[in-house]
Amino acid sequence: MEIFRKIGKFVGSFFFIIFLFLFLLSYSLANFTQKENLMKTFDQILDSSLAQKFIPDIPKSQLESLELYLRKECKDKEKIEVSFGDQNISLECKELQNLTTEETFQMIFKKTVKSEFEELYETSYDCKLIDCFKIPTFFISFQFHQLLTSLILSLGFLSLAALSLIWFCSKNWYERLKDTGISLILVGIPYFFKYFAVHLIPLFPFSEEFKEILVHPIIPLLSPIFSIFLYAFVTGIGLLFVSLMINVKTSHKKL
Repeated sequence: MEIFRKIGKFVGSFFFIIFLFLFLLSYSLANFTQKENLMKTFDQILDSSLAQKFIPDIPKSQLESLELYLRKECKDKEKIEVSFGDQNISLECKELQNLTTEETFQMIFKKTVKSEFEELYETSYDCKLIDCFKIPTFFISFQFHQLLTSLILSLGFLSLAALSLIWFCSKNWYERLKDTGISLILVGIPYFFKYFAVHLIPLFPFSEEFKEILVHPIIPLLSPIFSIFLYAFVTGIGLLFVSLMINVKTSHKKL
């Protein structure tokens, strides 16, 4: 009977760690992939120095022609429509009044990119799940957000089922809290990955351009995804501490 109890605890702990990790990751990513949150992240990226690398190098004469055109269009209007690539961008004439030629073009470029991003977010993908995962833009779509949201309830239920198996196979509260605490600590370890990414990656002998693109600003913006794992880590330490106190108290009673 003892061997079955130990097997049950091992199986329960194994699946509890997996399901809880997936639950927390899905919950965090579902929050991150909400349109308003992705747009905030996108705005921060566009406002960073990283964005300058992707702004096309346009001859000054063309920029000046663009500025003259915009001033002419704005002469008797409050708002104008500008075609840029495949996008039609709406511009408030008040926004253009105090901008330099380069700043005007940068603003139009950023509005164009943001407009394209909104189209990507609303894109529907008619593909199997495995095939969709091969499409990079799928991960910044509303469809991916819906997928994550649909997984949260199922993963939460499976996590509770695995936890119930751990507690059912444990002999006392010391074992229950200890095994649960250790599992939560293991689940919480990914929280520290962001410190590895932000502080250790710059120490590697990568090119400066690679470091700039990876560390500033993308990794810091993704760090909120890992923050939820801190709660699991701290809760695990707390449960482990309580279990040790229970064990000490029980040992004293036996003496």
